[in-house]
Amino acid sequence: MVEATPDNLAHKETEIIYKNNQKVTSIPFNRGHCELALILKDAGLKWRPTVGHYIWDPEKKILKKSPFNNRIYYVLNIEHFIKIFSSIDTVKKLFIWLPTYYHSRLICEELGIEKSLIFEKILSANVKSTADELSVLYNLIITKLNSV
Repeated sequence: MVEATPDNLAHKETEIIYKNNQKVTSIPFNRGHCELALILKDAGLKWRPTVGHYIWDPEKKILKKSPFNNRIYYVLNIEHFIKIFSSIDTVKKLFIWLPTYYHSRLICEELGIEKSLIFEKILSANVKSTADELSVLYNLIITKLNSV
């Protein structure tokens, strides 16, 4: 077993962790999620950047390299973002929020998307991972936002 040290863990592209002999990425997002999140934003998904959110920086506005693939960043200190980009509104404008599975389920609930529909869509999509499930949730949210 390799000892985890700052040298072999820090600033690497999305680490792969082996759990029950399956590869698991350290963050639940891939490029497809980023593209769907952009559609979520364009469809009118409201959000307020806060600590604990993942954001995508497609325009490369953040100068520091992301520790994750696809220019995905984790908001650890929102005040730092506001200091760099002047306001919370600018942060909202420049970046794309990547709702986690948990956030996506909360959004579904808030939008009135029935749990039975969520389960039906997940089963019919024959998903193979929670990442696939997240894509299903994003698509359900997009559909709901576009129908309002």
